[in-house]
Order: sequence, then C-alpha cells, then structure tokens
Amino acid sequence: ETMTVSDGVLYAGSDRDGIYRTTDHGLTWIASNNGLPQPYYQVNDLDADGSTVLACFWGDGIYRSDDAGATWLPKKIGLPSGWGQYLFAVDGEGQHSLAGFLRDGALRSTDAGDLWIEPASGIAGTGITGMVVDAARLVVTVGGDRIFYTDDDGDTWESTQTGIPATAQVRAIATAATDLFVGTQYEGVLRSKDQGGTWMPVNTGFPEYNGTAGNQYREVGGIAGVADVVVVGTGVGFQVINGSFVITGGGMFRSTDDGDSWVEANVGYPVIGTDNFGTPVYDPAVSVSTVGSTVLTSGFERGIFRSTNQGQTWSAANTGLPVSGSRRPEFSRFVELDGVIYGGAIGFSIGTGGFGLFRSTDGGASWALANNGIPAGRSIDALLVHGGSLYACVNAPLGPAIDDGVYRSTDQGGSWELLGTGLDALSPGELAASGARIFAGTSAFGVWRLDELDPADVPTPSVAGFAAMEPPVPNPARNECSVAFTLSTTEPVALTLHDAGGRLLRTLDVTRGPGRHVVPISVRELPAGVYYLSLRGLSTGDGGRSAGGPISST
Repeated sequence: ETMTVSDGVLYAGSDRDGIYRTTDHGLTWIASNNGLPQPYYQVNDLDADGSTVLACFWGDGIYRSDDAGATWLPKKIGLPSGWGQYLFAVDGEGQHSLAGFLRDGALRSTDAGDLWIEPASGIAGTGITGMVVDAARLVVTVGGDRIFYTDDDGDTWESTQTGIPATAQVRAIATAATDLFVGTQYEGVLRSKDQGGTWMPVNTGFPEYNGTAGNQYREVGGIAGVADVVVVGTGVGFQVINGSFVITGGGMFRSTDDGDSWVEANVGYPVIGTDNFGTPVYDPAVSVSTVGSTVLTSGFERGIFRSTNQGQTWSAANTGLPVSGSRRPEFSRFVELDGVIYGGAIGFSIGTGGFGLFRSTDGGASWALANNGIPAGRSIDALLVHGGSLYACVNAPLGPAIDDGVYRSTDQGGSWELLGTGLDALSPGELAASGARIFAGTSAFGVWRLDELDPADVPTPSVAGFAAMEPPVPNPARNECSVAFTLSTTEPVALTLHDAGGRLLRTLDVTRGPGRHVVPISVRELPAGVYYLSLRGLSTGDGGRSAGGPISST
C-alpha cells in the first residue's frame, strides 16, 4: 500500500499484514508489528524522519515508532472519534507532523504526534456535506461526527462534537422551526438550540430498520422546515429482502413539536416494494426543500413529489421531466424567486447525470429546462437565491471539469454566467450566503468565499419600461423605511421583500399610473440583517422586467 525510507531502512505498509522493514534493499523483510493492533488495519501512509516513523491506519488512527519500527505506540490524543479515525495521509519532519482525514480535514502536531490540534484555518481540506446560515453564523457539516461554524464569515472557524454520536456521519442540515437540525447516516436526527454549539438526538418515533450497520435509524436524505413543522425524508438504505441487499427508503416523516417526536407522513408518497415482514418500503429521498409554503422532495427513482399542506400528503410533480425507464432525474435542491421555482438536477439514479436546471412557473406542477449559458451535460449540485439573483453549483459528473464552478443568473434563470475563478476542479456542491458574501462548499477542499459588494455599494439597476427603483430611505432602517420608483405608463407591479437566503417574506401587488410613487416598508419585526427589495413589472408580455436593491435592518 505505501512505503517510506529513512537512514537506510525501507518501511512498507500493507493492507492486511501490518508493517515490514528491510535494511538490505528489499532482499529480506522483517515484520515490524510490535504494539500494532490486531487484526492489522490497512496502512494508508508511512512517513519517517531518522528513527521516528509515523503510520496512519484506515480505522485506527496514528501510531508512532521511536526505534526504527521495532516497537509502536498509539498517538491519538486530539484525533476526532468515529470516522475521524479513518486517515489517508501523514507527513512529518522533526517534531512537526500533519495528518489528513477522510471526514475531518487535516490536523497538525508540534510534538511528533503526542497531541493533535486543528490548524488555524480549521476547515481547510474537508469535504462539505451541508451549509446553512443561522442569524449571522455559518454552520457547516463535513460528515463524521463534527460540525464547524464561523461568526466572522469564515476568517476563523470553531468545531464541535458535543452531543454528536461518534458513528453519526452528519449529512443534511437545515434551519427549521426555531432551531438547527441535522440528519445523519446512522444516528437519525440531531437538534441544536444554540446555533450549532451543542447537539442532542431527537428520534422519538423516527424509523429503525436492519441496515448495513445492523439495527439502525433510517438514513436521512433531506430535511427542511415549513412554518413550525420539520419535514424529513429518509434516504438511500441497503436492506436485506429475500436474501439480497435492496435499495429502500423509510418514507417521509414530520414533527410539529420542534423534533421532540416524529410521525410518518407517506400519503401519496411512492411505495417501491415490501420488506420481509410485508411492511411497505419507499423511494429514498435525495433532498427535501421548502419553497414558500410548498415542500418539494426528490426521490432516488420516482422524481419530484410535492406537498402543499406542510408534508401531510404528497403528489407527483414530474410533468416535463425526462425519463429513463421508470426513473426520473434526482434533484439536489429547489429554490423560489418571485413565484418561480427552480430545481437543480443531479441525474438519473443510474448515475448518468448532467441534466442541468429546470424551472416551474406553476408551483412545481410542471417543469421546463432553463440552461441558457450552462454547459451541456452538467449536474446542478446546489442552488441559492441571494439579493434577487440565482446561484448554482455546476459540475460535470463524468468530467473533465472545464467551466465548472458557481454560475449566476440575474434575469430569473433566463441566462447564466460563470462567476469568478478559483473553483475549477474543486467540485463545489453546497452554497450559502451571509450579508454580501457567497460561500461555496467543495467536495474535498473546504469552504470558499466570494466577497460581493457591500449593501450600500450595490447599484440599483435601471430596467426598460420603468425608471430605476430608488435606494430605500433610511438605510439601515430600524422600524420603517420607504422605497420610491417611477413608472412611465400605468401598469401592475409587484414589490417583494426577501431575506438573504431567498425566502419570500412579503409581497405587495399594486397598479400605479405614470409618475413617482413612494411605498412604506415596515421592518420592525425583522431580525437585524440584510434583506432585498425587488420591484417587478407584471404587464402581459413584458418579460418579467425587474429592479431591486438591498436594505439593512438594525
């Protein structure tokens, strides 16, 4: 598996027989396993400096030898538990060492491995599985049993394992009701009431089954909040049915008491078979999203299902989508902007991928492609609405990663452009926004940040048909502000207010004649933060002309 050499000794790590060494250029080999765990774990990397040798094991952390491999001692203080013990690389020189992990990035040691600590960057080198902004805090999941958060837009990071089971494998994350929720691979649902600092399992009523980890909670495929209800879709699980492993899901569940208890909610959701006891099994959920008051979930095979009653009942919503046999594309996420819903297609469950972006103007009942400017054959791995614009993580599922990255649309999905540089080949798959900044979570290279203009510096666009909407006054505002706009003709317009995450907070539909108009906007009940006003013409055939600008609530 791996080799290293120092002071004339060549060390070799195997995938099942431990470590061997040779001092005669490989003519003879001697087992060097005194102190190593048995049965021997796979040796993923070795590094030697003089007579000090570091070995990282797939599933059992790091061991060190100070006598050229004659004896070994575990060096695990500070290493993350659970999946954090799965290391793929180690490098050392003198007292300074660096270790790379499958789930938890990189840790460093300044005493040859006696104690491991996070580098100053905290989250560099990690694969991001979920991101959400709660107030001004960005909370990030990286799999395993750790969660990172930042209060200064990523300049510094903190991490926590408090209350997270070592075997959790954290996946989906969402703000729901008044708290944060994460879904896991093996430990059900966890809840945080302090913006991600501490966590506790909330699994009363959540389904269990006989999966790959034995008796376990169902995998969580997606989680979302609508009003004060939390909706969870159980994800891809491997279940023994009639002597063979079969891909199944446990269906949809909802909680009306902040996660304290869960109730099955599968009316209308697709059944794909029964288990050995005759119990229905369901199409696994790939994602769950809230768009306004509608909940949309994407299945592993059967496509999109939607609920207009907070997850109580479901109906298919696949009109306009491609089909392969009985399979529809999977979708990573759904977002809404000015009444139009956008869905990012990952691909079919058979793995072909590359269907791009779809748009629905009828609440998700039917769909049409909206790929102008997005390269052909791309998957949309994340979507975000921020400041009246759409953002999408665009990746080639089968490579090469040319023109991959984050794309932006400023005309409601009519056209797209690649935004900035630096994300080529990094496979961005998560998006979040805080204030005037965009964050992209990558598959193995941590979180990247795009610094947008400050709210006060964002220009207000001029749109044919009516004059530019004037900046809100005052801005920032404490209780109320006013916004002025000028129309050249009599026409209906919609004035909308969104939060930084793209949620529609308020809509005012009015018809105004030619001239300048002033409309009061109450922000008294809004938490401090950045919000976005959008003015849109509603005349038939006007192409959805719009203008917009930011407003800060203090």
